[in-house]
Amino acid sequence: RSTVPLPRLAPFCARDSGRADYGRCDRRQGFSLDLWMRGDAAAAGLTLADNRDAAGRGFCLRTTDDGALALGMGDGQTENGWRADPACLAAPGLHHVAVILDGGPKIILGVIDGRLCDGGDQRPFGWSRFSPHLQTVQGAPSLHINADRVRSLRLYGRALRVSEAVAHFRAGP
Repeated sequence: RSTVPLPRLAPFCARDSGRADYGRCDRRQGFSLDLWMRGDAAAAGLTLADNRDAAGRGFCLRTTDDGALALGMGDGQTENGWRADPACLAAPGLHHVAVILDGGPKIILGVIDGRLCDGGDQRPFGWSRFSPHLQTVQGAPSLHINADRVRSLRLYGRALRVSEAVAHFRAGP
């Protein structure tokens, strides 16, 4: 297990001091995880990246029992998640995974091995919406990475375009 400092992630919403009622302002921010992982990492319940603190603030990327990935995230009050298409990590070898959170439309989507997770035969679509009440996924000051399974991990302070995620896959590890 490897631990690295987590850069500051922009909040999805914040108080607006310019408003008379100090209401919330949607910042339309996002972030993306881009990683290469070993194909044998598809064993159920493996945590690949985790920055949650004791109050549950932060995010956690883990494998699921059906050979997919799941992202859980919370701000201490609101929890949300996303699940990739089943068996998307079934093949052995290296897999490229991009998980994109776009704070404008409030969606989470994944690109695995250069293909957009579209839901397959199980769902009508592969993306998920997250709550507009989710304020941030900034958790602990460090990110724990499963170094046995994750070969490289990049964290972007914005939502990647799907074409950028596909280009990262085509460029190789």
